Amino acid sequence: NFARRFLLSADEHPSAEQHIALARRGVLLLHASAVAHTAADQPDQADAVVLLGASGAGKTTTARRLGREGLCRLSDDLIAVDLAASPPVLHRLPFERAGRAQAAPAGEVAACRGGAVVHKGASAARIAPHPDPVRAWTEALIVLPPAPGDAGRLLDAIERLCRLPLAVFEAPPSGPLRPAALAWIASLRGAPPFPLDSPAP
Repeated sequence: NFARRFLLSADEHPSAEQHIALARRGVLLLHASAVAHTAADQPDQADAVVLLGASGAGKTTTARRLGREGLCRLSDDLIAVDLAASPPVLHRLPFERAGRAQAAPAGEVAACRGGAVVHKGASAARIAPHPDPVRAWTEALIVLPPAPGDAGRLLDAIERLCRLPLAVFEAPPSGPLRPAALAWIASLRGAPPFPLDSPAP
């Protein structure tokens, strides 16, 4: 609730103080796109995944293509993940670029089930294992050096982030992405959420 109120009150990119306040509450900002899907048998639960990658990797294009194919596009480039919840929750930011048609309204939340690094140019849409999930998650983080005494909290949040399943989303230049994405989200939905008090890896 803190994260939601805090993010809804922002009308521009977060300041250093806002970054620190969010990190203290276990909320991290990611350079990532995000999409969500609501299954017919669970109408009150939106399950979301984040799409990672360096600038130009295809995460925005992939999120927009999935939005055109019926998924809810939460973000194009920036998303907040609340790691104090189980499962973690994604918060769409009010100043993010996805505030156009077929995007969720600012403040909408969805359960974060995992993520994938987008690789464009594949011959067919496919989800594959990622060889180095810790590196990929940490490269997507938007963080500032922690304030004195806050390093432990920040590291705890990063450790929780790295527990989320991560894959590679091989995206072809044309053709449907929805079947591969929905099968992947369904497989993640069945995994039990990690408990808040479980030991970090």
